[in-house]
Amino acid sequence: MPSCPEIKALFAPYVDGESTALDRAAVEAHVGVCPPCRDALACEQACRDVLRARRGALHEPAPAPLRTRCAAAGASSPAAAPRRWVPLSVAATLVLAVGAALIYNLYAPAEALATQLTLDHVKCFRVGPGAAPAGDPAAAPLPALLEDRWRRQEGWGIQVPASWPAGGIALIGVRKCLSSEGSVAHVMYSCRGEPLSLYVLRGSLRADGLLETLGHRAIIWSGADRTYVVLGNEPEPELRRIAAYVRQTTESR
Repeated sequence: MPSCPEIKALFAPYVDGESTALDRAAVEAHVGVCPPCRDALACEQACRDVLRARRGALHEPAPAPLRTRCAAAGASSPAAAPRRWVPLSVAATLVLAVGAALIYNLYAPAEALATQLTLDHVKCFRVGPGAAPAGDPAAAPLPALLEDRWRRQEGWGIQVPASWPAGGIALIGVRKCLSSEGSVAHVMYSCRGEPLSLYVLRGSLRADGLLETLGHRAIIWSGADRTYVVLGNEPEPELRRIAAYVRQTTESR
Protein backbone atom coordinates (compact mmCIF):
# COMPACT_ATOMS: atom_id res chain seq x y z
CA MET A 1 0.00 0.00 0.00
CA PRO A 2 1.33 3.51 -0.79
CA SER A 3 2.65 5.56 2.13
CA CYS A 4 0.69 8.42 3.71
CA PRO A 5 2.74 11.15 1.94
CA GLU A 6 2.26 9.37 -1.40
CA ILE A 7 -1.49 9.15 -0.85
CA LYS A 8 -1.81 12.77 0.30
CA ALA A 9 -0.19 13.88 -2.95
CA LEU A 10 -3.23 12.37 -4.71
CA PHE A 11 -5.85 14.22 -2.64
CA ALA A 12 -6.12 17.39 -4.77
CA PRO A 13 -6.89 15.58 -8.05
CA TYR A 14 -9.13 13.15 -6.13
CA VAL A 15 -11.44 15.88 -4.77
CA ASP A 16 -11.35 17.61 -8.17
CA GLY A 17 -12.60 14.43 -9.85
CA GLU A 18 -9.46 14.28 -12.00
CA SER A 19 -7.87 11.11 -10.61
CA THR A 20 -7.27 8.07 -12.74
CA ALA A 21 -9.31 5.03 -11.78
CA LEU A 22 -6.15 3.43 -10.34
CA ASP A 23 -5.28 6.47 -8.19
CA ARG A 24 -8.85 6.83 -7.01
CA ALA A 25 -8.94 3.21 -5.92
CA ALA A 26 -5.60 3.65 -4.11
CA VAL A 27 -6.87 6.69 -2.20
CA GLU A 28 -10.10 4.97 -1.17
CA ALA A 29 -8.31 1.82 -0.08
CA HIS A 30 -5.80 3.78 2.00
CA VAL A 31 -8.25 6.09 3.77
CA GLY A 32 -10.42 3.10 4.53
CA VAL A 33 -7.76 1.84 6.95
CA CYS A 34 -5.91 5.08 7.89
CA PRO A 35 -7.97 7.45 10.10
CA PRO A 36 -5.45 10.38 9.94
CA CYS A 37 -5.48 10.33 6.13
CA ARG A 38 -9.26 9.93 6.15
CA ASP A 39 -9.53 13.10 8.26
CA ALA A 40 -7.06 14.92 5.99
CA LEU A 41 -9.09 13.96 2.92
CA ALA A 42 -12.28 15.17 4.59
CA CYS A 43 -10.58 18.51 5.28
CA GLU A 44 -9.43 18.72 1.66
CA GLN A 45 -12.94 18.00 0.42
CA ALA A 46 -14.47 20.55 2.80
CA CYS A 47 -12.07 23.26 1.62
CA ARG A 48 -12.83 22.41 -1.99
CA ASP A 49 -16.56 22.63 -1.29
CA VAL A 50 -16.10 26.12 0.20
CA LEU A 51 -14.18 27.25 -2.87
CA ARG A 52 -16.79 25.84 -5.22
CA ALA A 53 -19.65 27.43 -3.31
CA ARG A 54 -17.98 30.85 -3.22
CA ARG A 55 -16.05 30.88 -6.49
CA GLY A 56 -18.14 33.73 -7.84
CA ALA A 57 -16.88 35.99 -5.04
CA LEU A 58 -13.22 34.95 -5.30
CA HIS A 59 -12.25 36.93 -8.37
CA GLU A 60 -11.03 40.13 -6.70
CA PRO A 61 -7.62 41.28 -7.97
CA ALA A 62 -4.68 41.60 -5.62
CA PRO A 63 -4.62 44.91 -3.71
CA ALA A 64 -2.92 47.76 -5.58
CA PRO A 65 -0.07 48.09 -3.02
CA LEU A 66 0.73 44.41 -3.42
CA ARG A 67 0.75 44.64 -7.24
CA THR A 68 3.06 47.66 -7.07
CA ARG A 69 5.49 45.92 -4.72
CA CYS A 70 5.53 42.74 -6.81
CA ALA A 71 6.19 44.72 -9.99
CA ALA A 72 9.03 46.60 -8.30
CA ALA A 73 10.53 43.41 -6.92
CA GLY A 74 10.37 41.76 -10.32
CA ALA A 75 12.01 44.71 -12.05
CA SER A 76 14.86 44.91 -9.55
CA SER A 77 15.58 41.19 -9.25
CA PRO A 78 17.98 39.39 -11.57
CA ALA A 79 16.42 37.01 -14.03
CA ALA A 80 15.88 33.67 -12.41
CA ALA A 81 15.86 30.30 -14.07
CA PRO A 82 12.34 29.00 -14.69
CA ARG A 83 11.10 26.75 -11.93
CA ARG A 84 8.49 24.06 -12.23
CA TRP A 85 5.22 24.98 -10.57
CA VAL A 86 4.38 22.64 -7.71
CA PRO A 87 0.62 22.39 -7.21
CA LEU A 88 -0.59 23.05 -3.69
CA SER A 89 -3.39 21.20 -2.02
CA VAL A 90 -6.62 23.11 -1.61
CA ALA A 91 -6.07 23.30 2.14
CA ALA A 92 -2.59 24.76 1.67
CA THR A 93 -3.92 27.26 -0.86
CA LEU A 94 -6.56 28.40 1.60
CA VAL A 95 -3.95 28.79 4.33
CA LEU A 96 -2.01 31.11 2.00
CA ALA A 97 -5.16 32.97 1.05
CA VAL A 98 -6.14 33.54 4.66
CA GLY A 99 -2.56 34.58 5.44
CA ALA A 100 -2.76 37.16 2.68
CA ALA A 101 -6.04 38.42 4.09
CA LEU A 102 -4.36 38.94 7.44
CA ILE A 103 -1.38 40.77 5.93
CA TYR A 104 -3.38 43.10 3.73
CA ASN A 105 -6.40 43.60 5.97
CA LEU A 106 -4.79 44.45 9.26
CA TYR A 107 -7.29 47.27 9.54
CA ALA A 108 -10.03 44.62 9.83
CA PRO A 109 -8.76 41.80 12.09
CA ALA A 110 -12.30 40.73 12.95
CA GLU A 111 -13.12 40.08 9.28
CA ALA A 112 -9.93 38.10 8.80
CA LEU A 113 -10.64 36.06 11.93
CA ALA A 114 -14.21 35.38 10.83
CA THR A 115 -12.95 34.07 7.49
CA GLN A 116 -10.45 31.75 9.16
CA LEU A 117 -13.02 30.41 11.60
CA THR A 118 -15.59 29.86 8.85
CA LEU A 119 -13.14 27.62 7.00
CA ASP A 120 -12.37 25.82 10.26
CA HIS A 121 -16.11 25.43 10.99
CA VAL A 122 -16.68 23.71 7.63
CA LYS A 123 -13.62 21.48 8.04
CA CYS A 124 -14.34 20.42 11.63
CA PHE A 125 -17.91 19.38 10.93
CA ARG A 126 -16.61 17.23 8.07
CA VAL A 127 -13.97 15.61 10.26
CA GLY A 128 -16.11 15.31 13.40
CA PRO A 129 -15.77 16.49 17.00
CA GLY A 130 -13.75 13.53 18.26
CA ALA A 131 -14.52 11.42 21.29
CA ALA A 132 -16.43 12.97 24.18
CA PRO A 133 -14.67 12.79 27.54
CA ALA A 134 -15.26 9.65 29.51
CA GLY A 135 -17.16 10.06 32.71
CA ASP A 136 -20.35 9.32 34.56
CA PRO A 137 -23.08 11.66 33.26
CA ALA A 138 -24.81 11.34 36.62
CA ALA A 139 -21.70 12.71 38.37
CA ALA A 140 -21.01 15.68 36.10
CA PRO A 141 -22.87 17.17 33.11
CA LEU A 142 -21.18 17.20 29.72
CA PRO A 143 -20.27 20.93 29.79
CA ALA A 144 -18.39 20.50 33.07
CA LEU A 145 -16.53 17.45 31.73
CA LEU A 146 -15.53 19.34 28.58
CA GLU A 147 -14.43 22.39 30.58
CA ASP A 148 -12.36 20.29 32.94
CA ARG A 149 -10.66 18.41 30.10
CA TRP A 150 -9.85 21.63 28.26
CA ARG A 151 -8.38 23.27 31.38
CA ARG A 152 -6.20 20.25 32.13
CA GLN A 153 -4.97 19.87 28.55
CA GLU A 154 -4.61 23.52 27.51
CA GLY A 155 -3.92 25.34 30.77
CA TRP A 156 -6.64 27.99 30.45
CA GLY A 157 -10.33 27.93 31.16
CA ILE A 158 -13.42 28.09 28.98
CA GLN A 159 -17.13 28.08 29.69
CA VAL A 160 -19.19 25.67 27.62
CA PRO A 161 -22.90 26.56 27.35
CA ALA A 162 -25.08 23.51 27.74
CA SER A 163 -27.58 22.24 25.20
CA TRP A 164 -30.62 24.50 24.86
CA PRO A 165 -33.59 22.29 23.94
CA ALA A 166 -36.00 25.23 23.74
CA GLY A 167 -33.72 26.84 21.16
CA GLY A 168 -33.13 23.63 19.24
CA ILE A 169 -29.42 23.56 20.18
CA ALA A 170 -27.57 20.36 21.14
CA LEU A 171 -23.99 20.31 22.44
CA ILE A 172 -21.72 17.92 20.54
CA GLY A 173 -18.17 18.42 21.83
CA VAL A 174 -15.05 20.59 21.88
CA ARG A 175 -12.04 20.57 19.55
CA LYS A 176 -8.76 22.46 19.77
CA CYS A 177 -8.23 24.54 16.64
CA LEU A 178 -5.76 27.20 15.53
CA SER A 179 -6.09 30.76 14.27
CA SER A 180 -3.89 33.80 13.81
CA GLU A 181 -4.76 34.62 17.43
CA GLY A 182 -3.35 31.30 18.67
CA SER A 183 -5.19 28.20 19.84
CA VAL A 184 -8.97 28.44 20.10
CA ALA A 185 -11.61 26.27 21.69
CA HIS A 186 -14.12 25.16 19.06
CA VAL A 187 -17.37 24.25 20.83
CA MET A 188 -19.52 22.34 18.36
CA TYR A 189 -23.32 22.26 18.40
CA SER A 190 -26.19 21.09 16.25
CA CYS A 191 -28.93 23.69 15.69
CA ARG A 192 -32.01 21.85 14.43
CA GLY A 193 -29.71 19.47 12.57
CA GLU A 194 -27.44 22.18 11.13
CA PRO A 195 -23.81 22.83 12.18
CA LEU A 196 -23.32 25.64 14.70
CA SER A 197 -20.03 26.74 16.26
CA LEU A 198 -18.92 28.72 19.28
CA TYR A 199 -15.24 29.73 19.26
CA VAL A 200 -13.53 30.93 22.44
CA LEU A 201 -10.19 32.77 22.25
CA ARG A 202 -7.98 34.19 24.97
CA GLY A 203 -7.82 37.98 25.12
CA SER A 204 -10.10 40.71 23.78
CA LEU A 205 -10.38 41.36 20.06
CA ARG A 206 -12.14 44.72 20.65
CA ALA A 207 -14.66 44.06 17.93
CA ASP A 208 -18.39 43.59 18.33
CA GLY A 209 -21.05 42.91 15.76
CA LEU A 210 -22.19 40.64 12.96
CA LEU A 211 -20.01 39.76 9.97
CA GLU A 212 -20.79 37.74 6.85
CA THR A 213 -18.15 35.66 5.08
CA LEU A 214 -18.11 32.63 2.78
CA GLY A 215 -21.85 32.15 3.01
CA HIS A 216 -21.89 32.13 6.83
CA ARG A 217 -22.59 34.66 9.58
CA ALA A 218 -20.48 35.32 12.66
CA ILE A 219 -21.26 37.35 15.77
CA ILE A 220 -18.17 38.46 17.72
CA TRP A 221 -17.88 39.99 21.16
CA SER A 222 -15.36 40.14 24.02
CA GLY A 223 -15.60 39.99 27.78
CA ALA A 224 -13.60 38.88 30.83
CA ASP A 225 -10.42 38.52 28.75
CA ARG A 226 -12.09 36.18 26.29
CA THR A 227 -13.34 36.66 22.73
CA TYR A 228 -16.43 34.73 21.63
CA VAL A 229 -17.54 33.97 18.08
CA VAL A 230 -20.89 32.34 17.32
CA LEU A 231 -20.84 31.11 13.73
CA GLY A 232 -23.28 29.34 11.43
CA ASN A 233 -25.53 29.83 8.43
CA GLU A 234 -28.70 30.58 10.37
CA PRO A 235 -30.70 33.73 9.51
CA GLU A 236 -29.49 36.82 11.34
CA PRO A 237 -32.36 36.98 13.90
CA GLU A 238 -31.84 33.32 14.81
CA LEU A 239 -28.07 33.71 15.16
CA ARG A 240 -28.53 36.80 17.35
CA ARG A 241 -30.92 34.85 19.58
CA ILE A 242 -28.34 32.07 19.93
CA ALA A 243 -25.56 34.58 20.64
CA ALA A 244 -27.73 36.16 23.37
CA TYR A 245 -28.16 32.75 24.99
CA VAL A 246 -24.41 32.07 24.85
CA ARG A 247 -23.58 35.52 26.20
CA GLN A 248 -26.06 35.25 29.07
CA THR A 249 -24.76 31.79 29.94
CA THR A 250 -21.09 32.75 29.97
CA GLU A 251 -21.58 36.06 31.78
CA SER A 252 -23.71 34.53 34.54
CA ARG A 253 -20.99 32.09 35.66
